[in-house]
Amino acid sequence: MLPARSRHHQINNILPRFSFEFIHRLFGHVNIKIIKDSIRKGLIKNISYDNIDWSGFETFQFPDCLKGKSTQHKHYVGSCVKYQREYNTFEFLHTDLFAPVPNMPTSSPTYFISFTDERSKFRWDFPLRSKDAAIVTTVFRNIVAFISTQFDTKVLGFQMDRGSEFSNAEIRHFFRENGIQSCYTSVGDSRAHGVAERLNRPFLDDCRTLLESSGLSSHLWFYSVEFANLIQNALLNTKYKTSARARAGLAGLDASTILPFG
Repeated sequence: MLPARSRHHQINNILPRFSFEFIHRLFGHVNIKIIKDSIRKGLIKNISYDNIDWSGFETFQFPDCLKGKSTQHKHYVGSCVKYQREYNTFEFLHTDLFAPVPNMPTSSPTYFISFTDERSKFRWDFPLRSKDAAIVTTVFRNIVAFISTQFDTKVLGFQMDRGSEFSNAEIRHFFRENGIQSCYTSVGDSRAHGVAERLNRPFLDDCRTLLESSGLSSHLWFYSVEFANLIQNALLNTKYKTSARARAGLAGLDASTILPFG
C-alpha cells in the first residue's frame, strides 16, 4: 500500500500531494509521461492526477534510468505478420527465452521465459533454472491451462524462434497433442520475432534500473522483472491508448497495493 505521505508538497496547507519523483519510483522508473497519462486516463486505481505535483516533470532525468536503459541498437518495428492480428485475446502468444544471467547462485533462476499476447500485449514472465525440454514444456502446459481456466480461451498458436528449447521433440508433441500451431522464425531473422524481442529489452532495462536504484543484489534480478511486468501491464500503451490490463478485460492496478521496488 502507499506509505504515509512524508514526501509531499502542501498546496495552501490543505491538500497533500506526492512528488512526481516518488511516483516515478513507485511505478518502476517507467517513462514519466506514460505514468502521467496512465493516471490521467484512470488506468490506475486509488490515485488521481491531482494527488501528484507534476511541476518540473518535462525536464526530469533520473540518473539510474540513464544508466540502466542505455542501448546499443533498436529492434525492428512493424514486423508482425498480418494474419496474427486476426486472433482474439490470448489466442496467439509470442514467446522468447532470455539467455542465462552469469554468476548466479544455485538458488537463483538463470533464465526467464516470456509470453506476450498478440492482441492485448499482456505479458507473463516465468523464471527458469534450466532450459531443459521437460521444464520448458511444463511452463507451456501451465500457461495454456491458466488461460483456459481463467479466461475460458484456448491458445491456438505460439510464435517463437528456432532455439532447441522451442523445437525439441517433447514440445512439438505437446503442440500436436493440443492442436496448437507452432510458428517458427527463420534462422537469424530477428525481425520476424520483433514483438517478443522488443518487449524483452524494456523489461531488462527496467530490471537493471530497479536493481541500480534500490541497491539490491543482482541475484534478485527476477524479482525486478516481475515488478516491471506488473507495472508495464498496468500502464498506458501509446499505440492502443489504453493498458494491456484493460485490453485483456482486467481491472486497473490498485496503487494502494504497491510500494517502490526494494
